Amino acid sequence: MIDAYLALGNAYMREDDKRNAFIAFNSAVLQDPNSAPALYNLGVLHYLGEKNEEAVKLLRRARDLRPNDFDTVFRLGMAQLKTGEVEHAADTLIAASKLDPTDPETWMNLGSCYTTLRRYQEARPALEKALELKPGWSDALNNMGILEQAQDFDTEALARFQEAIKADPANLRVHLNLGGLHEKKGQTAEAIAEYEIFMREWRGDMAAAEAIRSKVEA
Repeated sequence: MIDAYLALGNAYMREDDKRNAFIAFNSAVLQDPNSAPALYNLGVLHYLGEKNEEAVKLLRRARDLRPNDFDTVFRLGMAQLKTGEVEHAADTLIAASKLDPTDPETWMNLGSCYTTLRRYQEARPALEKALELKPGWSDALNNMGILEQAQDFDTEALARFQEAIKADPANLRVHLNLGGLHEKKGQTAEAIAEYEIFMREWRGDMAAAEAIRSKVEA
């Protein structure tokens, strides 16, 4: 019976029907609480729905059942990062990097963890590895800029953010970070220009846009 629930959940996921996929995978977990695929898929759905604490619980259980599965370990690390468990996330992403050293997202997010933890000497090699695996990647360039700004290397950070925008002009997080750098340097007009791009196009959490709007209107 559990295989039928898993197959049904996967079919719904292919149709991007997350509501019914959730019902199917939840039924699979109720059928077998030790099913790693059911726990993993239910955890992913919680992650996609921004229910990250529940995602961590489910994905940790799945990881314990299949510790050598890259997808499970990587997704657990990402969920831990979203809940603010940055040190745990770093440890988990290190484990993921050993399972698949060729995945650029693992290295990029590991670098971000190290930046948050102010372990700058470890952050740079991780981000460089991400860019080695995926040259010109706007997200990784953006995160390298964040690292350089954290180290007060503002000239390097500016160049890195500009490179990230050139690689992907639609990457709104880069515009936001570049606006923050201009604001830090007292370049108000340039900061407002970047913030306005972010506000005009952002489709995520509107609280972020409102926070930026208050800066522009101040």
